[in-house]
Amino acid sequence: MVNRTLSHPSLSGKMDSSPRIRKYRRLTEAIAADDAETALKLSRASGWELDALKFISGLEFAYERFPKKKWYILADDDTYLVQPSLKPLLGHLDPKARHYLGNAVGDFRQRFAHGGSAIVLSQAAMQSLLVRKRGVVSRAHAESLEETWGDRLLARALIRSGIYLDERYSHLFNGESPRQSKIRADRFCSPVVAFHTLATPAKMLDAGQHFRNITQPVLWIDLWDIYQVPTPWRHGKGVAGAAAANINQNWDHVGEKLNDDDAILTVRNVASADECMKKCTKKYSKKCMAWTWETGTRKCHISPWMIVGEKADGKLSGPNSQRARDLEINCLGG
Repeated sequence: MVNRTLSHPSLSGKMDSSPRIRKYRRLTEAIAADDAETALKLSRASGWELDALKFISGLEFAYERFPKKKWYILADDDTYLVQPSLKPLLGHLDPKARHYLGNAVGDFRQRFAHGGSAIVLSQAAMQSLLVRKRGVVSRAHAESLEETWGDRLLARALIRSGIYLDERYSHLFNGESPRQSKIRADRFCSPVVAFHTLATPAKMLDAGQHFRNITQPVLWIDLWDIYQVPTPWRHGKGVAGAAAANINQNWDHVGEKLNDDDAILTVRNVASADECMKKCTKKYSKKCMAWTWETGTRKCHISPWMIVGEKADGKLSGPNSQRARDLEINCLGG
C-alpha cells in the first residue's frame, strides 16, 4: 500500500526531497538486508509517519477489489471488533447514505475518527470520495508525506468531499482494551463495538476467548460479567453493605492516572479503603463511578468512570454501587 502511494502521480518529483520517503527507503533496505535490529529501530522511530502513507491507498485497493460492499471498515492489527454489536448498528443505517462513523477525537480545529477504534465508511461515502472526488484523493496522497496521523488525513479528505464524522455514534467505538475500557454513566448501557491496544498475541487471544461465544450485542457494563468480576450493585437490598463486602483487594477499578488527566480526583491522607469508598459514595456520589485506595501512599482516587480492571498490588478498589444500580435500573426502564 505504501508503494502504491509512492507511485501516485501527485508525488511525482518529490521522491528524493521527502524526509518521509527517505525513512521508508532506509527501512525497506534494512528489511531486504535481513538487518532486523536496524529495521526494528527505524520502525519504532518513524512507524507513525509511515503508517499515514497507506490509509488512502488501502481504501482505494479495498474499493477496487470489493466495489459493491455495503460497508468498509478500517481497523488496526491490535483492534478487536465485536461483531454482535457492530452488525445491528449497521443494520439500522442505510449504506446508500454517506456515513462516516468512529470514535471522535481531535479538537475544534478538526474532529476525526480514531483509527485504532475502527472506522466505518458506507458504500456511498467510499464512492463519493474515491470515484467522484479524484482531485481530493490526489491531494490526500500528496499530504500523506507530511501528515502525522493517517486517520486525520482521511478525515480531511472526507470533509473536502462533504462528508463529516457522525458523532452520534462515537460512544459505541472504543480505543481501549476490554479490561481498561472506561465505563462512564453516559454509555453504561450502550453497545460497544470495538476494543484497541491488544498489541500482543496473548492479549488478542484473551479477548478472543472471552468474546468468541458472544451472540448478542455487548453493552459496556456487560464487560464486568464477561470477565467474571463481582457486581455488588446487583445484590439487592443493602447496596452500601454489599459494596463494603466486595471491596476488591489488590485490584484497581479506576486505572492509571495520566500526567494531564484532571478527570480523576485524588484525595491525600485518607485513612482507609472504607473512608475512600465513603468519599466516592457520599461526598462525591454524583461524580464518582469507582474509587481506588493505595495502601502505601494513602491516596484515594475518585473517578468518573469504572473499569473491569486487573490485579494491582497495594490497591483496594470498588465501584459506586448505588450509582451503578440506579443506572442499570434506568437501562432496564425501571
